Amino acid sequence: AEENGAYPAGHTLGALGLVVRGPDGEPAPEVPVVISVAGDAGSLAGGKQSARATSDDDGRVSVACTLPERAGSFELDVAIPEQPGPPTRLRLAVAAGKPATVEARGNHQAAVAGMRLPLPLGVRVADRFGNPVAGVPVTFRVTDGTGRLGAGAGSGEHTVATDASGVASSPFVVASEAGPNKVTATVQGAEHPVEFTAFGTEV
Repeated sequence: AEENGAYPAGHTLGALGLVVRGPDGEPAPEVPVVISVAGDAGSLAGGKQSARATSDDDGRVSVACTLPERAGSFELDVAIPEQPGPPTRLRLAVAAGKPATVEARGNHQAAVAGMRLPLPLGVRVADRFGNPVAGVPVTFRVTDGTGRLGAGAGSGEHTVATDASGVASSPFVVASEAGPNKVTATVQGAEHPVEFTAFGTEV
C-alpha cells in the first residue's frame, strides 16, 4: 500500500513491524513496550490510542493501526517502561488516496465570440476524505463548437496534471460564432468525464 514513501489516508495497516534492540544493537526478546498514538489523528487496533506488547524471540513487535483521514503524517511513540528516558518517535508519511471526487470549476461562463473566458475551465480532484490529489492527468477536449484550449489557445485538446491543490485547469477561447461551446474533462481514474458549457455572445 505504500507509494512514494507514503501511505494513503485512512488506510489500515494490519501489521506495522517494529524491532526492539538492546544496548549492543542486537534484537532484544521478551521486552515489554508501550505504543501510543502521538497527536489526535489516527488510532491503533480497535480505535485505541495506546497498547502494550512484548517483543518476540527476534525482538519484533507487530501493531495494527488506522492512519489519519487527513494527509500529513502519523506519529507513534514507542516506550520501554523498564528504561528511563523519552520514547522513540516513529513517523509515517500519509498522502492522499486514489481519486474519488471530481468537482467542476468555471462552468457556465460567457465571453464575446472569439474571446477568452474570464476564468479557465478546471476540475478539483480529491480522495474519499477530501484530500487534494496531485499529479492526476486531466484531458480537456472540445466536443461541440470550434473553441480552443490551452495557454496558447490553439488546440481542441489539452492535457494537464493536477497541482498540489488537486486542481487542473485550461484557458478556453470560445468559438468565433455566437452560441454554446461544449468541453469535456476526462480525469484519469475517474468513472465519468466532467462536462462544461461556455457561451459565446454577440459583440
